[in-house]
Amino acid sequence: MSFNLFNSAQVVSKWTPGAWIGAVRRVFGTVVEMGESEVIENFGPHELVALWPPQTLQEPMLRRWPELVLLRPANEHSLDPLLAAMPGSAHLWMPDIEHDWAMLAEIVLLSEGHLLPWQQRRLQQFIQIERNQARQRICNSYGDAGLQALRHSMANAKQA
Repeated sequence: MSFNLFNSAQVVSKWTPGAWIGAVRRVFGTVVEMGESEVIENFGPHELVALWPPQTLQEPMLRRWPELVLLRPANEHSLDPLLAAMPGSAHLWMPDIEHDWAMLAEIVLLSEGHLLPWQQRRLQQFIQIERNQARQRICNSYGDAGLQALRHSMANAKQA
């Protein structure tokens, strides 16, 4: 997702000491559901937003468990809950790094009691898709094919 839309002075484009770390990802698009009275209802896209506290010299790596994870309607104010959860003058850095989005979605699924049934179903679908993609990446990168590629690159490096 492009963060050029966010014109907050708190959002920084590069890591700075003391910067909080945020992430936003669309988890599903527009949803059309049959309502209770057989009325078709439309719901807009939703995204996960997550926030981690600043990294320190004692903990320079991004922690697995974020401080905050929310499911919310996608809009131009996606960062508002992140900015509201940070100390007033703190900066927010939105790095383009991989996150365990399946785990983040599962945190929401298990911890937010107000999710509607259609939101729960869509989150479950998202989690399954993410886990399948992770399994495929593991097989491609770390299975026999991944080991063969590593051995081939090491052999080429020795010849160079």
